[in-house]
Amino acid sequence: MLENNDFNTFINEYIGEKSTTRFFTYENIVDFFTAITSQFPYISRVSSIGKSVEGRDMPLLTLGSKIAENEAKSGKDNPPSIFLTSVHHAREVLGVTMNVYTMLYLIHSHAHNNTAVEALMNHHNFYSLPMVNVDGYALISDIYDKSGIFEMVRKNRRKESDCIGTSIGVDLNRNYGYKWGYDDIGSTSRQCEEDYRGVSPFSEPETLAVKNFMTSKNKNIKIAINFHTWGNLFIIPFNYDDQWNKEMVNKEIYKMYEDIRDSGTLPQGMLFGNGKQTIQYTANGDATDWMATQNGILAISPELGINNGLTDKFFPNQEWTKPIMEQNFKWINYTMLKLSSQLETNIAKFTRIECLNNCTPVDENFKRFYLEIEVRNVGFSEVKNVQVQFKETKPFEIAIIDGESKQDVVGKENVLKHHSLKSLESKTWKAEARISKEDWAKINAESTLKSETYLELLTSPYPELDSSTLSSRKLSKLSVMSSEV
Repeated sequence: MLENNDFNTFINEYIGEKSTTRFFTYENIVDFFTAITSQFPYISRVSSIGKSVEGRDMPLLTLGSKIAENEAKSGKDNPPSIFLTSVHHAREVLGVTMNVYTMLYLIHSHAHNNTAVEALMNHHNFYSLPMVNVDGYALISDIYDKSGIFEMVRKNRRKESDCIGTSIGVDLNRNYGYKWGYDDIGSTSRQCEEDYRGVSPFSEPETLAVKNFMTSKNKNIKIAINFHTWGNLFIIPFNYDDQWNKEMVNKEIYKMYEDIRDSGTLPQGMLFGNGKQTIQYTANGDATDWMATQNGILAISPELGINNGLTDKFFPNQEWTKPIMEQNFKWINYTMLKLSSQLETNIAKFTRIECLNNCTPVDENFKRFYLEIEVRNVGFSEVKNVQVQFKETKPFEIAIIDGESKQDVVGKENVLKHHSLKSLESKTWKAEARISKEDWAKINAESTLKSETYLELLTSPYPELDSSTLSSRKLSKLSVMSSEV
């Protein structure tokens, strides 16, 4: 299964030009999960989180090197995990493909000794529920296998009404408990409509199974991605109302959303915001809003797509499947890395120190600058033994300021240390940077030095640098010059 070392070549067998099917059917997923646990029993487990309206199992694939050990931990030792779901709406089949693509990447990378993935799987569990609306998806799969026709089924298959055809059932993504039935705009009480919310919150066995599963995980699920299609949209809470969600979402969690938007390499043109800001309508009782209220979880409902109108459909041509997967996986992978610690370094202040009276020889011979160096853990895991090193300082000399006093010997101590940073916690150090007036004049005189780096901060746990949590921030001549303005 994993003989090919190159993931891009390997994945072609499943979703690329060598694939023989346009989408993974219900039976494909069941067979795939069976094959995974047979070949990789030491990193995988298949279970069912519950039964659907029609009595089908809702299969869950769990990946991790220490699944049972991680689940048994509690409190602060309980490692963060990620939960990936798809097809709350049955016809959104590329969500299943994205879910499978992500699991295959983890399995392939682990099998070929990708150290970053091995580290993640050693400490975190990955839960994949590719078919929330398992009955609707099974119906689409069955009709397609028999006729080649793609049936546009959205809701589950509850038949307690006079509705017929695809109007049967409950919209599972309007059946969660947070702001369920908030108004009749973001959902409806009319049974045959596509966004029918059901008779009560979690009235459907599928949504209740998701709720019970997440509750059973000892609050360790910190990231949930609910894949939808189509579009090219990065949708975050809250979706029940049309307010500007920056004021509604947890402030620190919102910074994570912004970090993914700014650094996660979203597909070109991908819109960011809540439902009203992106897809132009509200949704109450939706999964992401409910998940976001559980233990400060980072919850996302992306409408998968790319900046190409040909992909704006539930069942795009097969040639577009792989580009959609590849372009979206960049930000998905970046988001998964947040399960561990992620150190972000920022030079919060860099201002000129002016001496007006009682000047010392240092003031007469040096240009002096005040620095504040902030290190923030933007991941979900605590990082211990943080260090910040001034890797490159010439022609600057650095003095660390401890409270109101600074060290006697400028430039001797160039490593800042801190015992730990919890998730979303930050630490700020103060320092002074000096440069001789002679060197300063040289910098100003030589235009060729304008892009040269004078100060580089290297942040990591100590005593050794770990590339998965290493962060650096460079201060260029342009920044130094602007600090005097």
